[in-house]
Amino acid sequence: MKIDLNLIEARTYDWSSQEMRNGIVELFAGYLAECMDQGTQGAGYPVHPSPQYKTGVLYYDGEMVCFASVDHCVADGGAPAVELIYVKPQFRQHGIGSAMIKVGQKVVPDLRLKGPLSPTGQALADQTGAGVSGTAPSEIDAYEKYVTETMASANAYCRERKGHRPGNPKLPCQRCRCSLASKVAAAFVDAATQDRRAFEKWRTA
Repeated sequence: MKIDLNLIEARTYDWSSQEMRNGIVELFAGYLAECMDQGTQGAGYPVHPSPQYKTGVLYYDGEMVCFASVDHCVADGGAPAVELIYVKPQFRQHGIGSAMIKVGQKVVPDLRLKGPLSPTGQALADQTGAGVSGTAPSEIDAYEKYVTETMASANAYCRERKGHRPGNPKLPCQRCRCSLASKVAAAFVDAATQDRRAFEKWRTA
């Protein structure tokens, strides 16, 4: 696939947009499914009800292809850092991730990437000149607990369905991974949206 970067459009996530909600759910589901494939999960969420947590998205020719979420890093004294970035597989290796970081750097020149970084994340930091921030021990513990619980749920979800037993006993089958990832992504984004709306209602009351 040949990508024309001139067709990229950057937007800020709009909590009131059903179209953006659906796009974020699709991307987050893809991220979760890949994590389950690998038996790992990085830190971070696509959206969060906290006002200090910002999410940007990139569209390519009208299709949402990337998101990046930014929070204030506790380990680095509140410096803004990208918690999670995800690019649709078919749009990778075309500069989409770098374009997303550069959009953020226009708003926050000293924007960092939250570590620890994967090899891909480190390459992204090198390409964009972004610094790397640390992760607080409490955050690592919380994410590890989340990963353990998610994987346990995934395996239980798969074992309940006849004929779906995976080849690897530590992982659910691919069909169940994709199905569960979609359910978890939708539930998470919808819960965050409800919390955000409740916060906005309280703030304007």
